[in-house]
Amino acid sequence: MQGPSFSVDTACSSAIVAFVQGANAIMTGTSNLALCCGANLLVDTYVFNSFWHGQMLSKDNHCFTFDARANGYARSEACGVFLLTKFTKDALAEPISFGINQDGASNG
Repeated sequence: MQGPSFSVDTACSSAIVAFVQGANAIMTGTSNLALCCGANLLVDTYVFNSFWHGQMLSKDNHCFTFDARANGYARSEACGVFLLTKFTKDALAEPISFGINQDGASNG
């Protein structure tokens, strides 16, 4: 593979931001192939301990969002990989919009 390569670190949204960057490169014709990846690894035990002592983590490791049983949230790891090609441009022939945002208020 040849061409530009760069890291995207946007905390929780790195995979989707990488996808948007790759899709834009395909749509504008600056690249005919984009490998976009994002991963979240939870390796810092300090964060877990802080959240546990702050009673933010679910005691049963289940999330019940907007439910009376809600008792915290469960953290997890994930990885997303997208391979975009020039054929993606043909598949997305209809005009579409990509957007990313930062709320400004949080540390991420």
